[in-house]
Amino acid sequence: MIIFDKENIMEKGMGIAIGIAIGTAIGVATGSMGLWLGLGVVLGVLIENGEFEDWGKWGAESED
Repeated sequence: MIIFDKENIMEKGMGIAIGIAIGTAIGVATGSMGLWLGLGVVLGVLIENGEFEDWGKWGAESED
C-alpha cells in the first residue's frame, strides 16, 4: 500500500505550473493576457509556498 504525504503529492514547480495554467486560461477568455498571466504566476508562487494548505484561515471549513 502506498501512502502519500502532502510533500510528495506535488512535484517541485507544480504550483507555479497550475497558477500559470489558470492565469493563461482566464487571460485567453477575457482578452487581457498580461494581467492574468502575472496574477497566475503570483497564485502559483503562493501555491508553491504552501499558503493554501490551511483552508480554515481563508474562511472555508477546516478538516479538524
